[in-house]
Amino acid sequence: MRQLLATVLLVGCSGADFAVNSGTPNDDTGTPAEVGADTGTVPDVGSDGTPLAPPGMVSVPGGHFNMGCVGIDTNCESDELPYPSVVPSAYFIDKTEVTQNEYAGCISAGGGCGTPSCEWPPSPATGNNPVVCVSYTDATNFCAFRKRRLPTEAEWEKAARGTDGAIYPWGNAPPTCTLTTFPGGCGSTSRPVGSTPAGNSPYGAQDMAGNVWEWVADWHSPAYYGISPASDPKGPATGVQRVIRSGAFEGDVRWIRSSNRWTRTPDARERILGFRCALSP
Repeated sequence: MRQLLATVLLVGCSGADFAVNSGTPNDDTGTPAEVGADTGTVPDVGSDGTPLAPPGMVSVPGGHFNMGCVGIDTNCESDELPYPSVVPSAYFIDKTEVTQNEYAGCISAGGGCGTPSCEWPPSPATGNNPVVCVSYTDATNFCAFRKRRLPTEAEWEKAARGTDGAIYPWGNAPPTCTLTTFPGGCGSTSRPVGSTPAGNSPYGAQDMAGNVWEWVADWHSPAYYGISPASDPKGPATGVQRVIRSGAFEGDVRWIRSSNRWTRTPDARERILGFRCALSP
């Protein structure tokens, strides 16, 4: 169960235990109205009328997929069950995690992005690594600065695994350092985004297993999948902790599975926690 795993995952620049945060959110929580909000402009369309993904994003078509843990996965957790059928509308999602250089642009432009609490400022060696040590509100502010938003949990998972119930973005084969940056010999820090293209998702999204955890828009409820609406689920209306996805270069290899869910209070700023943005066409 989650309690048995909570002390394994490492956090912070000092390498302190990645323990589940408790308590209530502070002012850094965001509001339910932010979830799924969109301020982007409509992108160009192709010859068939299908919207084309903006630069740096990939297109995920609308339609059915099953969300959660499937029977071929022997590491299912209780909050990954049942295995509901949901139907997200079409959307775009960043091809990679937001980089340190990209995030620095928001800070310098006064876009409302707070200064990361570690691994900052960017350097030539780290500028193309994922930005980390940013809170949920920092992430939402950056996405708004780009006229985008955080992906919902359903959008993130569909972009990661496609529609065939695969355990990982690349399929069901065990992870290797060619496919992902995961706990188990791939190094003690993140790698530059896009370092493992062999592990891309079916839609071309990169680093959706491992490298760094990613904020998504939803509040967490362990029972949500049992009551989730079928169309465009956006998570509970309220909560204490937000969902994070993907796993990271530290922790437990089971956490890089596409269905795995973890949580953080919205004010968490940790060296293995970043994000990517989404946009509705």
